[in-house]
Amino acid sequence: MRVLSTSLSSRLPSVVIADDSAVAREGLVAIIRRDLGYTVCGLATDERTTGELAEKHQPDLLVIEPFLGRHDGIFLLKQFAARFPQVRILAVSRQREDIYAERALRAGASG
Repeated sequence: MRVLSTSLSSRLPSVVIADDSAVAREGLVAIIRRDLGYTVCGLATDERTTGELAEKHQPDLLVIEPFLGRHDGIFLLKQFAARFPQVRILAVSRQREDIYAERALRAGASG
């Protein structure tokens, strides 16, 4: 059997994780690597770093706490969805109210 060079279609999906909680970031990294096998290509703690990492790595997935930093989380999600339309956005929040999930989906999160 002849093995061909690795193509873009056979690479592992990549993810940038953005959360201002170190415990949440570490947990997400462990789950994503163990259960999904994704490549974690960046960790961010604020809006600016999240944008820089998304720009640099063009990940397949952005996992983001919508209440990151001092900005309104829904506004932040709208910005990233418009700026990186090819990136799937997963909003992960410790907020208990369903309204935040609904607002995140309307703002452009994929889930």
